[in-house]
Amino acid sequence: MTSSKGLLLPVLCAAVAAAGLASAGFAEPPAVAVEISVEAAYAQGCVDCHDGTAVATVGALLEELGHPDVDEETETLPGDCAACHSEEGGMWFLSEVAHMSHYREPATNSFVQDYGGECRHCHLMDGETGAVSVKSGPKNW
Repeated sequence: MTSSKGLLLPVLCAAVAAAGLASAGFAEPPAVAVEISVEAAYAQGCVDCHDGTAVATVGALLEELGHPDVDEETETLPGDCAACHSEEGGMWFLSEVAHMSHYREPATNSFVQDYGGECRHCHLMDGETGAVSVKSGPKNW
């Protein structure tokens, strides 16, 4: 069991760091966060990388994995996947499936090795609000 004394130093350090950032004028996000967040690379997320050239389409990967056929139900990736891959759908959450497949075994994982494991290939971040969303595009298989 951790005593309240054991928590005092980390809590105090966090408070001092937060106060320091606020007093340093970081109430607004640094300009660099806004600039890097408007990057247009892979604007449609999954479908831009998984285009069937360097990387197999999502449809081909699903078939290889023995996933049930979702061709008729799917128009937009990855948004339509959330119909099943969500709390409501009852299957593994899409965020878990995507992150596990893109980051497991980093020494041999092509997303990490060839694409740098860059979050912004799949995600958008609003540099002003800090809100993060997932890029989306039309099915390409």
